[in-house]
Amino acid sequence: MVHACVEQPRRPTPPYCTLMIPTASRPSSGPDGCSAAPGAAVSGRNVLHRIGDALVSNQERLRRIQLLMVGFYALAGTIVVFASSPWSAEFDRWIAVLLWGLWWPVVLVGNLLFGQAWCGLLCPDGALTELAGRWSRRAKIPRALRWPGWIMLGFAATLLAVHATDATHDAKASFLILGALSAGALATGALFGRGRRVWCRYLCPVSILFGMLARCAPIHFRIDRTAWDAAARRPATRVECPVLIDIRSMTGAAGCHMCGRCSGHRNAVVLAARPPWDETLRLTSASPLRREVAVLTFGLFGLVPATLFASGSWEIFVPELFWRLAIAMLLGILIVVAARLSNVGALRMSQTLVPLAGLGSAALLLKTSFIGIVGSTWFGDGVSTAAYILIACGLALSGTLAERMLARMRAHARWLYRIALSIWFAVAAAGAGTFAYGIAVLP
Repeated sequence: MVHACVEQPRRPTPPYCTLMIPTASRPSSGPDGCSAAPGAAVSGRNVLHRIGDALVSNQERLRRIQLLMVGFYALAGTIVVFASSPWSAEFDRWIAVLLWGLWWPVVLVGNLLFGQAWCGLLCPDGALTELAGRWSRRAKIPRALRWPGWIMLGFAATLLAVHATDATHDAKASFLILGALSAGALATGALFGRGRRVWCRYLCPVSILFGMLARCAPIHFRIDRTAWDAAARRPATRVECPVLIDIRSMTGAAGCHMCGRCSGHRNAVVLAARPPWDETLRLTSASPLRREVAVLTFGLFGLVPATLFASGSWEIFVPELFWRLAIAMLLGILIVVAARLSNVGALRMSQTLVPLAGLGSAALLLKTSFIGIVGSTWFGDGVSTAAYILIACGLALSGTLAERMLARMRAHARWLYRIALSIWFAVAAAGAGTFAYGIAVLP
């Protein structure tokens, strides 16, 4: 092991030491399906490290913020569902716009930029299920509850409910759906929580989606296994991850909620920067990827666009869903061809489309929610422009991931590299076109 001390001028404290961790000392794969990150480890306290420290020292304030979010959420829902006054219709309309046209796109983009910080720091359902868990029966989490299919079924059922009730334009329907999910989070915490976020880990309908997007975030909590193992067996403070992650073995951000409670633990956990493609290129385990590909193909390229494009109309929804799923399956076949040529694996290759699918969905939400509010005014044109920019950013980030994944072919198989990358860009362009088509034809 190499120890390189970095001198800190004009500081009374001893210099910090950088620990370079040999790749061989790390586990080959963590519970989130990633191999351990090679290279640099924990060094001096930079800005991100101090942010992580601030999250640890301000946990009580963060809990109060979460309770304020719960209160605001409950108050807004009560007003929308039960209030009846001359101004309530206008209030409902703008609440629907803020909920679907601003809040959801911001959360999706935020997952790409900051990981699942919304879930760990602000989400009302997460706060509710953890709060209820403090007084739970402490029952053992049943194996049936851990079935991964619940998340995918919940994701599909939520989208179908949004479509059936036209929730993107109806605040009352939106809060009834969100209220049902909050009731599920509260009940899960009360029955099985034990102070943990069992709902978030095993049942939240958007957990797989948020995890896929968080994998591309340029910041994450990095674990230094050498420092962890070298620390005292019984540290002064005990940290229990609220989403039941084995912190010691965590190698990626897909499961981390960025709550910051483990920051600095055993002098081995720090908030650190990384390239956006780092975790995607280290994917090894196929099991979680199969579920994510199902959400990516049938959800983000199928159900989400069809739901938003044909909200409230089954006559439009069924053929819309059919042709979008057909295109998604065709694109999937082309992805398999590109993966065969590049020998990187179809499941891993499909992950390069996650930023495009996430930002494309955010673009459709932005455009759909403002229908009837902005009309054909200059503001409406601005909304369309913003939606196209989101799609372009998603295409650029996905293209970067694909190029990095295929880059190792460039030296020894240049023609295969060009063919595989061309096929991938054809797939990505078609996927971006499906989102852009929805934006172009909506009024």
